[in-house]
Amino acid sequence: MSKLDIRRQPPTTGKPIYKHEYERTAFDNTIIVLAYVLAPLGLILAIIRSLSTHSKIQRKASNYNLLYHACMGSFIALGIYFVVAKIMGETDYVALLIRLVIIYALFRIPAIKFSAKAKGKKEGFTNLCNDYIALILVDGIRHIGSLSDIRGYSEVDVRKHLEYLIDQGLLDPDIVYYEGRVANPFVKMPTKLVHSEQTRPSRDVQSRNITEQQQNSLQSGPKPQSTKYILCRGCGAQNKVFAGQSKPCEYCGTTIAYS
Repeated sequence: MSKLDIRRQPPTTGKPIYKHEYERTAFDNTIIVLAYVLAPLGLILAIIRSLSTHSKIQRKASNYNLLYHACMGSFIALGIYFVVAKIMGETDYVALLIRLVIIYALFRIPAIKFSAKAKGKKEGFTNLCNDYIALILVDGIRHIGSLSDIRGYSEVDVRKHLEYLIDQGLLDPDIVYYEGRVANPFVKMPTKLVHSEQTRPSRDVQSRNITEQQQNSLQSGPKPQSTKYILCRGCGAQNKVFAGQSKPCEYCGTTIAYS
């Protein structure tokens, strides 16, 4: 189901129209459960899952959140184990305190950092999505290069972001995007001018083809025959006669035919 009514324009008040949430698949939920039940296995799976999907910007917040749960699960599981060992009389309070401090540094502190990163990435991607939606639907910017310059991402990343927005139903899949960039993307060109700019190259090609055809036809046409100097039968004088024509002798007036 679409998360945005694409028939209306986003509000200009700056209020977010899309809130990015953690993307969790069934595999992600399984990892979270294992993180609290089987801490070592959950931690290993969380690391593998994060490394394999962290190249996708929409997964960064989810991966950090996944690592948060993995670290918290390890901290809680080990903490319970050490407390039970103390209750069973296997260790004393000093050893328990030392172990709790160690697992706090190893798992609890990283968990706090992962939680902060997850929150920051989620808010950052939410702002990015809303910026794309506003730039495309409100400002009418459809050039990949212009979107890349405005948001500071590479054109390859911009295409991936747009694919995500279309897949999530945040942008109409029928919207056409253009390669390259424009000098001032916030200045909207009139429709007639845009149409003329798009059709001009084809007209130039057609006119060039017509000119080449005319030149080829002129070059392929019959070449005129050369002139001849013919002796007059009346007086024997030499006269210049053009191809396919006849002329009177310049001296005696006798008609001389081209032959």
